[in-house]
Amino acid sequence: MRIIRATTKDIPVIRKLSFEMHSHMAEQAGLKLKREALDENYTKRDFKTSEMFLALENGETVGYIQFSKRIKSDEWFGRYYELEHLAVTKTFRNRGIGKALLNIVLKKAGEKGVGVKTETPASNAGTLKFYKKKGFMPHQIIFMWRPAGR
Repeated sequence: MRIIRATTKDIPVIRKLSFEMHSHMAEQAGLKLKREALDENYTKRDFKTSEMFLALENGETVGYIQFSKRIKSDEWFGRYYELEHLAVTKTFRNRGIGKALLNIVLKKAGEKGVGVKTETPASNAGTLKFYKKKGFMPHQIIFMWRPAGR
């Protein structure tokens, strides 16, 4: 496996991986995500505000990570990098790719003495287990109510 910094030329593959990741999370919540419902238009601007790296296996992009370039700060979390996306193609999960990508932001945060904040749905058991193994702790719970039939 090789990890490289993403460039604007990688936007199509990043969008594909992002859709796959969001579809996986939607399925776990009992929802079906339509591509047009998730129109993440990555632009050159995103590369100015976020760090993005790709994981390659035999020349194929099999995962990516996106996190804030700037250290953020608030009263609840202190100083932190925001991990926006971490996605690994389904057929390449559980091979250390997610861990290798996550280690990029963890190393950077450790060097700066700040935390890393991320979010995932409560129904995403595999991802919750993954983050807990890496030392992440749950911080807050968000409740959602939906009317019948939605």
